[in-house]
Amino acid sequence: MNKKTASFELTCLICGKAISLLDADLFAEDSNDRSFLPNGAMELCSYGHYGTTFFDPCDGTQVAALICDECMEERSSRLLYVNKQRQLKPFNIAMKELEER
Repeated sequence: MNKKTASFELTCLICGKAISLLDADLFAEDSNDRSFLPNGAMELCSYGHYGTTFFDPCDGTQVAALICDECMEERSSRLLYVNKQRQLKPFNIAMKELEER
């Protein structure tokens, strides 16, 4: 991470571990989120959702969280897999089915 231009730490939402980026110039003024490449973590974004009182501005902005790979692995039994038809399935079951193909 470019500490000269980043005004905040990038950390895992779950465990608080520092997350580094593959692109050191992410925080340059001409940069955008397409070049946001967390190393060993996933970026999860949401526009909000009907029913939440936490974040739902309905203006196209998003809230984002980083979760490190270790925390994703440890909690994979709690995840949902969403297929292209937007059907939900427990993540671990879906991954097992995909591996068997």
